[in-house]
Amino acid sequence: MCWYNTLLALVSALKDEDSNVRAAAAGALGTQRALSADAILALVSALKDDDSDVSSEAFRVLGSNINQVFTLLLSMNQHQIKALYTSVLLPRYVEHIPPLYIHDNQLYFYTTTGHGQPIKLSTSQSKKIIEAFRTVQVDRGMTSGLKKQWSW
Repeated sequence: MCWYNTLLALVSALKDEDSNVRAAAAGALGTQRALSADAILALVSALKDDDSDVSSEAFRVLGSNINQVFTLLLSMNQHQIKALYTSVLLPRYVEHIPPLYIHDNQLYFYTTTGHGQPIKLSTSQSKKIIEAFRTVQVDRGMTSGLKKQWSW
């Protein structure tokens, strides 16, 4: 129970007015052995923080907990998926680590230790994720190869 209370306090601190407190909270979340869904969603929101120390810490912690991030992808809204894709997954892809793909309504993803367990998607979930990723790619001028990268 103490572990959970610590997570709650750190998630709450990510909303503090002081950017130093937010950055410290994000960094402290990175020291936890596991993160709650609320912690991961709060870190995804912190990716858009105006303070670069906060967003950098959120990026680092999400990157080191990528297995948990992928399992929560389906519970995220379009804005959260876009933020995650733009700030965490796309940079990993650029480093030649293909982070994920969708095939036959299954979400396949890679982690630091290899393939993650595929996640079964409904047609609407597949469309939601693909649309969010497509929007980011179009916004960044990455429209060539969209059909090759995503399964329709």
